[in-house]
Amino acid sequence: MILRLGGLLLIGLAATLAALDLTEKGGGTGRGAFRSLGEFWFAVHRESLIGLQSGIENRADPAIWAAIEPALHLPAAPVLGAAGVVLLALGMALKIRRAHKRARRI
Repeated sequence: MILRLGGLLLIGLAATLAALDLTEKGGGTGRGAFRSLGEFWFAVHRESLIGLQSGIENRADPAIWAAIEPALHLPAAPVLGAAGVVLLALGMALKIRRAHKRARRI
């Protein structure tokens, strides 16, 4: 239930972001593209993005941040939509699996 709900929320957020980006013609930048995941995250909650980067670089290995950073340059709407589809599919698969287990018990 939680996975499916999370998936639906991410898909809804992705659709909203896509609509905003398309109506603003590239976020007002004139580039005609989706906003990046990092740009969106920075606009929503700058402190958490900066804190995550600082925490990873100072408390873990800076190479981890170097691996995460390219993902922040990906377009936000498709990335969130894909994550939502994955969560929704996992939730549905678990629901079907539980239903089959219940059916075998009867």
